[in-house]
Amino acid sequence: MHRLAWPLLFAACGAHPWGYQKPDNHGTEAKLQVDNCTECHGAELTGGTSEVSCDSCHDAGWREDCTFCHGGDLDDEGAPPRYIDGSFASEGQSFEAHSEHVMASETHEAVPCQSCHDMPQDVLSIGHIFAGDTTPAAAEVVFTESLSPDADWNRTNGTCANLYCHSSGGETPGQALHTDRTDSCELCHAGPDSVLARVRDLGGQHREHESHDVGCFECHGPTVADNGRIINAAGHVNGTVDVQMPDDEITFDGSTCQGTCHDERHRNREWLESR
Repeated sequence: MHRLAWPLLFAACGAHPWGYQKPDNHGTEAKLQVDNCTECHGAELTGGTSEVSCDSCHDAGWREDCTFCHGGDLDDEGAPPRYIDGSFASEGQSFEAHSEHVMASETHEAVPCQSCHDMPQDVLSIGHIFAGDTTPAAAEVVFTESLSPDADWNRTNGTCANLYCHSSGGETPGQALHTDRTDSCELCHAGPDSVLARVRDLGGQHREHESHDVGCFECHGPTVADNGRIINAAGHVNGTVDVQMPDDEITFDGSTCQGTCHDERHRNREWLESR
């Protein structure tokens, strides 16, 4: 963990508000832009009118270390991250699902921060805290580096829309509220116990297969088990549809099926053929 050099800080904090020697207050005041460090320490934070460089108090590498300000509730790896105002992720916060995203789970791998945020190179990057940040205490959400580059985030009601990652996996995008349950397939798409009308949303021949009691695992065995649970997080929500048949009697080339499955002959059977 980062620590401040207390004697040096005490000597330099005459112009700081009361309590500035406490790292939680110091960080919060800066991140909320109540006081701009550059006004006294210079545009590069190397001295300015105070003639005291921020580098003289903070550990080496703090400028590029995201966890210096955004360290985690559970550890200093940033998973889940602290909120900009220094509070912990709890009910009523702006985005309760941070933990669900940045920590790997049974259903998906860890989602990189840059999937939802424009990541600065260091503390002085343009648009970050000291250089053109016009939204103190509010993190900008940018999806251009994600699997859902055209997604929309509504900060007011905590909803993401136009998503691939919370869709059926087909062409129709989905949406999710940041307080939604994540322990069920049905949040995003039909699951083993879904009604046939819901299975239709998966597209292709999913409904036809479900009507013949073909289980998800019979075509997506490397990813899902016969009880419907995800067994390979890397193969789920990864931007591709991973298909692997249980044996070599039937093959799928991405558009057509060949062979025999459940005593039914497939000869150039089109997956997207309407039925």
